[in-house]
Amino acid sequence: MEYLQILRHKQIEDYEYFKTILIEYIKSGDLPPRYYAEMVERYLQINQLKTVYGLKRTDDEFIKDSVIINHNRRLIGLQSIKHRRKITQEFLKKIR
Repeated sequence: MEYLQILRHKQIEDYEYFKTILIEYIKSGDLPPRYYAEMVERYLQINQLKTVYGLKRTDDEFIKDSVIINHNRRLIGLQSIKHRRKITQEFLKKIR
């Protein structure tokens, strides 16, 4: 988990380097796709760019681009937004 903290604080100029390296770790199964998606989404948010994985989104972005977002999520091994939302709702029911 230490590498995740490092990524959160790395300079933006290192973004492309880490993006390239981390996708290989995802493919090999050494890194959960969520960490990669969080790094990408943080970079996009800082630069006021459109979401790719739907982690940092507004409802308008989700409704308009959900097909593209879900496609991008599948490419790196994340569940669809609808599936993820269902898992979260079931979890919240259990802890209440």
